Amino acid sequence: MKFERSLIWVLLGFVVLVMGCGPNYGGRKAIKGSVKLKGEPINDGTIDFFPAEGNQATKSGAQILKGSYKIPAEFGLLPGKYRVSITAG
Repeated sequence: MKFERSLIWVLLGFVVLVMGCGPNYGGRKAIKGSVKLKGEPINDGTIDFFPAEGNQATKSGAQILKGSYKIPAEFGLLPGKYRVSITAG
């Protein structure tokens, strides 16, 4: 009985440890959204984010397809202010 309780605690500790070991990407966040011009989605183009403040270290961008873009957390942005550049194709 004592062995079973110990085993349960060890397994529970392992589960908690594994759950906390997901990728962090240095605080970067996934970004997604839509881009419209005069109420119509931009069919294709690019969107780029440049740090607006000197202390930001991240810059990122994505391709716009059918009015939408998506940047995964791995390539995402740190929270902060950004200047946005959009180029429509």
